[in-house]
Amino acid sequence: MTAQPQDLPASVPPAPEKSLRAIRTALVTPQDREAFDAGLRAVLDEVRVSLDLSVLNAFVHRW
Repeated sequence: MTAQPQDLPASVPPAPEKSLRAIRTALVTPQDREAFDAGLRAVLDEVRVSLDLSVLNAFVHRW
């Protein structure tokens, strides 16, 4: 048995691709983009210190 894709209602836009650029592009308001940028800077600072990419992965999944 194979899984069949479900049809989404026309009013539900597809989720953005899980890349930093795609997520940022999908953000509509300047406040959301600013929050994303600030959060990304903080996460990248943490990754530079810890060398743990799971923090970046979690950030992408939150957004």
